[in-house]
Amino acid sequence: MGFVGREAELDLLARESALTLETGTGRSLFVEGPAGAGKSRLILEFLERLSRERPGIGIARGRCLQSFGSADPYLPFVAALKDLTDDRTAGFVQGEALSSILTEIAPYWLSVVPLVGGVLSAGFATAAKLRGQSPSGAAPSREALFVQYLEVIKGIARNGPLVLFIDDLHWSDQSSVALLAHLSRGVTHLPVLIVGTVRGTDAELEKHSVLEVIRELEREDVAKLVRLGEMPGAALAALMTSEFGGAISDPLARWMLQTAGGNPLFVGELARLLKQSGTAVEKNGEWFLTDAVKDVEVPRSVEAVIESRIQRLEPSEVRILQYASVGGNEFNSTEVARLLEEDELGVVDTLERMDRRFALVETTGEVELPDGECATTFRFRHALTQTVLYRQVVGKRRILLHRKAALALEALFQDSLEDVAGKLARHFHEGRQKESAHRFAWQAADRARRIYAHWEAEEHYRLALQNSSDEADRAALEERLGDVYDVVGYYASGIECYRRSLEKRQDQHAHSLRLRRKIIVLERKAGLTPAPVLLREVRTLLDESIDEPDERCYLLLETSMLPNAVGVVEAVEEAVELAERRGEPNLVLDALERLAFVLIFFGGRIQEALPHLERTLEIARAMGDPLRSERSHEIRAIANAKLGRYAEALGEFEGALQMAETIGEPRRIGVVCNNLGTVLLRLGRYAEAEDVLQRARQIHERRDRSMLMQ
Repeated sequence: MGFVGREAELDLLARESALTLETGTGRSLFVEGPAGAGKSRLILEFLERLSRERPGIGIARGRCLQSFGSADPYLPFVAALKDLTDDRTAGFVQGEALSSILTEIAPYWLSVVPLVGGVLSAGFATAAKLRGQSPSGAAPSREALFVQYLEVIKGIARNGPLVLFIDDLHWSDQSSVALLAHLSRGVTHLPVLIVGTVRGTDAELEKHSVLEVIRELEREDVAKLVRLGEMPGAALAALMTSEFGGAISDPLARWMLQTAGGNPLFVGELARLLKQSGTAVEKNGEWFLTDAVKDVEVPRSVEAVIESRIQRLEPSEVRILQYASVGGNEFNSTEVARLLEEDELGVVDTLERMDRRFALVETTGEVELPDGECATTFRFRHALTQTVLYRQVVGKRRILLHRKAALALEALFQDSLEDVAGKLARHFHEGRQKESAHRFAWQAADRARRIYAHWEAEEHYRLALQNSSDEADRAALEERLGDVYDVVGYYASGIECYRRSLEKRQDQHAHSLRLRRKIIVLERKAGLTPAPVLLREVRTLLDESIDEPDERCYLLLETSMLPNAVGVVEAVEEAVELAERRGEPNLVLDALERLAFVLIFFGGRIQEALPHLERTLEIARAMGDPLRSERSHEIRAIANAKLGRYAEALGEFEGALQMAETIGEPRRIGVVCNNLGTVLLRLGRYAEAEDVLQRARQIHERRDRSMLMQ
């Protein structure tokens, strides 16, 4: 069926995109509308025309998937990386080049690609290869991850204009929303067009702020939001003619319009139902309603139409679709065949026949499984189809199907279970297998934290809690939840989690000390408790921590964070002594850095700080930790600048900048450039200072609110 209707919106997209592709000024275009309004169909037609009009243009496609739990972090953007190696974009990135691109331009994403999606992102073979190439050091921050993804986009765009299409943003995880905002702001000087679709009325929007972010981008004039309403009458008439494959009678047109309104999906599904049921027939090249329409219950929603169409399929066909729906909107033939315990060839034949005859599913390609076998991939043509089918799977049947799905997935990924831990957790949870759901949800949460997908980690930890009956486990999970809330700045929620954990393990002295200290830290950060009260609480804990050197060390360091504390230098010196005795490098570094900081900024004893800073640099180098090395260089530079040793400070700041650039941490680069520019001014090197300070300004301007969406 050719594209009909929405020509005005198509022209608008063409005009908006022309400026980007012709002048290299990047922009984002988002299409919003209700379910069935034709958002994805509009964008696909736009991309097809763009490909014909501009041969050689790169098009990368990613899709957010409907999830019954937390979505895989960054899934659509990892899928887009995979799509760049597809034959459609072979002029941009050859398939085997993906790993080398990531290694050279975005090494931190080597630790993300194998972890995200498994089935639907980088593909099994690529994921397995990248798993063996992951760097020993993880990204120091989520912003560093984002900057490297932007660098990949920049590198690809050097070959020509690039379109990045992310479909169904209403199902995106929050980490992907933050990355979307970062990219939209970062491509404004590149021949890159970002396109997305979003269902504005979807209930899932309550879970994150994708529309809020899009509107903010629109206010900044880096994006445009195109809203799709009901189709106008002329466009609907053309759509009806196209769906029936010929002219339609006036009574049929009126009945269709009265029943389906201006929703294109409703119109299309209703037309298929009428033809499938024989309620509409063709006579002399024109379609008419038959008298049988009087006996048909008129569907009042697009979901009802889809359900009526499904009821007219063969029972074996319905069974295949229902089993497939358990896995979500996208699935592959191997998984479904294992669920059905049937021959995979017969399953593929049936699904492809339903694709051709009933347009309920569509074939999307092939995927290589971990065992080297290939499977055919499918997806439901509309998410509402999957929703309707899944609702039909109820009671014990649903429970048992989820159990089977989990076991099939576990068998397929037996050597890389962490890659699909989130999916396994959800299937085992729905299958009432609490122990397995708990184990895999915990794995998925820890994995999400490693790639700064904090809100996805929160959902997985909560699922693990829901499936745990062991008090020690629940205490540990509550503490990890509290750690997540600390990172995202939800301090009150973090305190509640720490207190619940404390209640469950008050008999454990070390556990109790650690949690009480963490509560004090969050109360300080949130400003919920006066500093004198916190200081008294810290001193109480210090009295209890004689036999717990690690906790005593952290408590002594916390003392130096509180205003008007007495004996701060002595407290931190004791912390250094304890850390040295323990011999744990990170603890020693924390203590030495804090001692140097206190001596420089509060004690006025700058010379005494320099030997401690020399030691921090030695330890950081021995650990191979460039982030800690950068911090040591920077504090040494500040100490030298305060002493008036600007030449020495210049060398230290240059060393810090080199380290910050090595790890790709934008915030640190901006801070170091700002300080370096100040030293250059002191040295009278005004032109160099202007260049460095301009770079600092540009970095800070690029750092956007998406970084606050932890």
